Amino acid sequence: MARPAFVCLLLGLVTLAVFWPVRGFDFISLDDGNYVSANPQVQRGLTMEGVAWAFKIGYVDNWHPVTWLSHMLDATLFGTGATGPHLVNLLLHVGNSVLLFLLLRSLTGAHWPSAVVAGLFAVHPLHVESVAWISERKDVLSTMFLLLTLWAYVRYARGSNQCSVFSVQCRSGWYWGALGLFALGLMSKPMLVTAPFVMLLLDFWPLGRVEGKKIWKLVVEKIPFFVLSAASCVITVVAQRKAVQSFAHFPFMVRIENAFVAYSRYLGKMLWPGDLTIAYPPQPGHWPAALVIVAVVIVLGGCAVALWGGRKFPFVATGWFWFLGTLVPTIGLVQVGIQSLADRYTYVPSVGIFIVSAWTAGVLCTRWRVPKMAVGSAAVLLVGACAARTANQLPYWRNSETLFRHAIAVTGDNGLAHYSLGFYFFQTGRLGEAIGEYRQALQISPDSVELLSDLGAALDQAGEPNQAVEKLGGALRVSPHNALAHYRLGNALVKLGKNGEAIEHYQQAVVSQPNLIEARNNLAVALFKENKAEEATE
Repeated sequence: MARPAFVCLLLGLVTLAVFWPVRGFDFISLDDGNYVSANPQVQRGLTMEGVAWAFKIGYVDNWHPVTWLSHMLDATLFGTGATGPHLVNLLLHVGNSVLLFLLLRSLTGAHWPSAVVAGLFAVHPLHVESVAWISERKDVLSTMFLLLTLWAYVRYARGSNQCSVFSVQCRSGWYWGALGLFALGLMSKPMLVTAPFVMLLLDFWPLGRVEGKKIWKLVVEKIPFFVLSAASCVITVVAQRKAVQSFAHFPFMVRIENAFVAYSRYLGKMLWPGDLTIAYPPQPGHWPAALVIVAVVIVLGGCAVALWGGRKFPFVATGWFWFLGTLVPTIGLVQVGIQSLADRYTYVPSVGIFIVSAWTAGVLCTRWRVPKMAVGSAAVLLVGACAARTANQLPYWRNSETLFRHAIAVTGDNGLAHYSLGFYFFQTGRLGEAIGEYRQALQISPDSVELLSDLGAALDQAGEPNQAVEKLGGALRVSPHNALAHYRLGNALVKLGKNGEAIEHYQQAVVSQPNLIEARNNLAVALFKENKAEEATE
């Protein structure tokens, strides 16, 4: 057990054993279609056209070309099924667990605390979402590049007292290697923009580079990393401009409150991972005042302890601010979408809390002279409990129905879960169940354009065109230029024999979204029925 190779082997085998059931899981109706199963560029595998497409900005409100290329490589190697992507996600997670152990051991020389941190990271239930959800390939892939970046940076830092990016003195291959790996990480998931901040924390502990050196020199040393982070932020803002919520919708103080509550909830789920789910109901602006106060006390209290105890126990400061800092991009200060928190966001930040826990336990056990056998047994029990909880959580990810039924069961009025379950039923032809779920979701979010549009489409296919027209008309009142709603309304009107009105809506759909091929096709058919052959041909 004292041999690093044996710990790496044990980590790999345990992680594989716990997560092995994912090989038989299906695609999930939420996002997996856009990312893999219904994405024609990905389904064709690696092609020159696909590589060029991967670097375009804005598809699914993101820019992560390396992640796209990895999905295309899956299709080339394993075909278009779900088994290959699931196994690749799992192997990346196994690799990340081993890399984390080796990195921490190399940084600190502390064998057992490093092993405990890596073990918790490998099998903690909060990480099920990042591993079992094919669309979260960006999590496991970007983390691999982050850990490799930190590994290269540590090699550079230990071989050089300082580096000025404005002089020829900085010729370390490890430095530029870290910069290249960081760029690949950002192109896998932009959440890695906080990596330069993590490097500064490692300079404090365990590298000890802050002592006797002004902090500004260490900041200047990382200017190329900050430049890449800034560039990634700009690209991400451009890519996500449609999904970013305005301050009129989410005022700044509401975002601050939600950030404190989210931090405290993440801490709670790390310590007691119960009622985990893919979709938590959005609640920004609706938190009880008492809960907000408790959350502020927890977060600020943690900061005070980290700053006060940081000199004597520097690992507390590094771990705590690792947790706080790496969550900043997803904590809601820039609100993208409607989610208030998500398990997948803890994949990297949780490492900070695991570091604080493992090293603090080590100090206390030494001070209290706890027998090594007792310490080892406690560590095994803790990691084993996490593994058992993960094994219990994992089966919910078998398919969309089990996943979203579980989400509804543990969260109550969850509009996103009802909508996603309805979408799955709609995809699989279970129209009655789809309509029922859509109606429940609509009671929670009555002005949702997507819900009104999808419910209208389901009603149309179920032979209720009049009800479909009502719902689709409601969608267009909320969003008058929604191409998909215009297209679907045209379909319903055709069934009611209102060909002229259908043509108007098909034309609106084509104007709003010129590449909506289905709308062009149905517009041509409708025009032909009106004896407008030339227009139909065009």
